[in-house]
This record gives sequence, C-alpha cells and structure tokens, in this order.
Amino acid sequence: MQSENLIPKRFTITSKQSEFLEKMVNQFGFRDQSGFVREALEEKIQKVRRRKTEEALRQGAKLAKNYYEEDGEAKIFTTLDGEPFHEEG
Repeated sequence: MQSENLIPKRFTITSKQSEFLEKMVNQFGFRDQSGFVREALEEKIQKVRRRKTEEALRQGAKLAKNYYEEDGEAKIFTTLDGEPFHEEG
C-alpha cells in the first residue's frame, strides 16, 4: 500500500480490543497497529462484497425461477434442461 493513499482516521476501541490488537501486531509481525487494522478491514470489505454478490445471485435465481414458473411460453425451455444442444454423429 502506498503512503500517498493512506488517510489518517481517529476512532475509539475498547480496552479488550486494544489488548487484542497489540497482541496480534506482535504475534504476526505487523509493522504497526494501523497495518493490522487495514488488513482486518480489507478482509471485512471482501466478506461484505462476497455476501452482497451472493445475495444478488440468489435474487436473480429467484426471479428467473418465478419467470419460468409463471410464463407459459418460457416453460417450454425447461424441457430442454439436461438435453444436448446438438446431434451426435
């Protein structure tokens, strides 16, 4: 991470969180507490993005399912499920 991209922030944490932070920085060899917090925050960001993507996929699948169940013309395509799209031979 380049230093010109770093923005100072001020926030408060509990004493237990502070103790944990100090232990983790020492145990895993982070240069400073900010480095540990940045990495932890990045992991959380990725987790939230993954969860949002999964939810969007679930919603899309639900909409598609409803469409195929309700639309008589679309139902004909469900008979093709699992069948090859080309003739062999």
